[in-house]
Amino acid sequence: MSTTLIDSFRSLMTPDTVRSIADRFGESESGIMRGVEAGFGSILLGLINKANDPGAMRDLHGLISNNAIGDATTGGIGDLLSGGPSGSVIGGLGDRLLRMVFGGNTASVGEAVSRSAGVRSSTANGLLSLVAPILLSLIAGRVRNEGLSPSGLGSLLLSQRDSIRGLAPADFSTVVSGASAAAPRMSGIANEPRKKGGLGWAAVAALVALGLVWFLSRNRTPDSPAVATDTLAAPTPMMEPGDVSAYGSGSRALSLPNGSTLSVPATGLESQLVAFIEDDGRPVDETTWFNFDRLLFETGSATLRPESQEQLRNVAAILEAYPEVEVKIGGYTDNSGEEAANQQLSESRAGSVMRELVAMGISQDRLESEGYGEQHPVGDNNTEEGRQQNRRIAIRVTEK
Repeated sequence: MSTTLIDSFRSLMTPDTVRSIADRFGESESGIMRGVEAGFGSILLGLINKANDPGAMRDLHGLISNNAIGDATTGGIGDLLSGGPSGSVIGGLGDRLLRMVFGGNTASVGEAVSRSAGVRSSTANGLLSLVAPILLSLIAGRVRNEGLSPSGLGSLLLSQRDSIRGLAPADFSTVVSGASAAAPRMSGIANEPRKKGGLGWAAVAALVALGLVWFLSRNRTPDSPAVATDTLAAPTPMMEPGDVSAYGSGSRALSLPNGSTLSVPATGLESQLVAFIEDDGRPVDETTWFNFDRLLFETGSATLRPESQEQLRNVAAILEAYPEVEVKIGGYTDNSGEEAANQQLSESRAGSVMRELVAMGISQDRLESEGYGEQHPVGDNNTEEGRQQNRRIAIRVTEK
């Protein structure tokens, strides 16, 4: 009998690995072990619930067949440890898997994992972000070693149901009710011909191990306290559920030098960014930032909501059309809650946006990200409107 996915996962959760994760989050090792297993069981059960949906299996198979996973597997260790393309791709694909499985319910699943494992909500959300790329790489190994088609992938997932019985939180079904309807189909993921030769277990294990190193390296704060609830809105910042964008409803056709055309808000980020790039009279400096106006995150986490994809695709298209341009992504918060938690959230969100652009085909060499936490407010933190202005993701051209 083939080794189950949960058995393969457990073999990777060595005492040293669990201890390292626990130290990062400031949680007990037993709580972390319960949390990673509950997270793994939740994501896998979510996939199993979609196993009879041919479209969902084609999407998942397409994600696995994308060259990005192969590149991450064969990429150099130094590249990953230094935050290079491999690590960014791993994280970006994990985020895509969470969106595919749970849609806008990822934060609710995190709360369920938190209750089940007895860890903080912020820890549970972090563990979901850790587990998703590991599960994806384990499934990828089986798909490539066994030459599975999308329907074969569905059969593989269904065969795992008994092995994870009881792993997902007891209220999992209630929490994700309706998630399958809300979860988006994947987009922008090319199905490429399968390369000859399977991805061996050793290679998958290496990818998972490197993914763990990447995850731990990006969560540098020794303790990750719960973050303040934050919604993001006017004038042109990233948003969360319930926020209203402040840009005008008028749109324009934005022509790019490679012949492509984007339909974008007339005064939105995309228009501002292209105008700056094309204006030879506006040199690159360290103070000219442009705020994203259609990014949405799950509350208190770095998980991008599906509604963010349109603007991210537009920015990726702009960067593709101007191959000499390099940019920096900045994350900012208001001053509510603990300063360390705000700093970490700003770093994680900026990193999520950068990883998504890498997953869309933009070279890591052209991108960087940094979180500024409560620094550089643009509004009055003593008012709700000002706090909304301060919670934002921005982009700055560093080379053109």
